[in-house]
Amino acid sequence: MPRWRRPWTVTVATGALLGTAAVLLLQAAACVYDLAKYPALVDRAGRATGATAADIGTEKSASNSGDAVTLVVLLVCVLVLLTSAAGLRRASNRARLVSLAASVALLMCCTGTVVANNLVASQNTALEREAVRLQDASYPAWFAAADAAALLIYPLLLVTFVLLLLPVSNRFFRAERLVYLVPVD
Repeated sequence: MPRWRRPWTVTVATGALLGTAAVLLLQAAACVYDLAKYPALVDRAGRATGATAADIGTEKSASNSGDAVTLVVLLVCVLVLLTSAAGLRRASNRARLVSLAASVALLMCCTGTVVANNLVASQNTALEREAVRLQDASYPAWFAAADAAALLIYPLLLVTFVLLLLPVSNRFFRAERLVYLVPVD
């Protein structure tokens, strides 16, 4: 296959990377919304549960710092995914390696986050439970849709990883070999 013709595997993998970046941008928008709205919900939850000012402050601080770190990580991941997707279109083997590494890293981070959230969720205080209840009742539908869309990250990254390792993709990213012609007298 000529190098200049991109195989379908690379095209689909590039689309999957772009889809993952779109889902991560939706998650980043949800983080920004949460940064803006969650502290007021914690105040309301604190009044409803009779929590101390220290507990309310701790909850706000933990949520804001967690959302801020998550936002930065999401934006860096989006930048890496978009850059590597652009490189895949140009047949860059470095972009392929970055895409593979980013896919594995994101899959591991997403899985670790889900596991950690499930372990911590059982230790919620009354303040946290009330804040989550208020959050579920007052946040817009797109916020819940962003959480549901996050489930697309797993199949998109798995598709990217598998397709970039197929032989047809390997041939596309293989460097052209130079042929030297030696004159024979």
